[in-house]
Amino acid sequence: MARMTPMERGMIIDIDLDPVQGSETGKVRPCVVVTNDIYNARVPVIQVVPITAWNEKKARIKTNVTLIPSEINGLDKKS
Repeated sequence: MARMTPMERGMIIDIDLDPVQGSETGKVRPCVVVTNDIYNARVPVIQVVPITAWNEKKARIKTNVTLIPSEINGLDKKS
């Protein structure tokens, strides 16, 4: 079996989030890895946060963060 690239905190990766329950975010979406690198190197499960498209309403929520697309993060639109 081929080895996977180690996941690092802050990486943005595309993940198929289906199937969903209730109001969970579904489909294939970019997600940011939030678990720390020590945990990621030792445990075969990572924690991620889905990224959704930016809009004015979501921007007003204080816990949301705006991500600007760049070559580094690989996003193609403001999220």
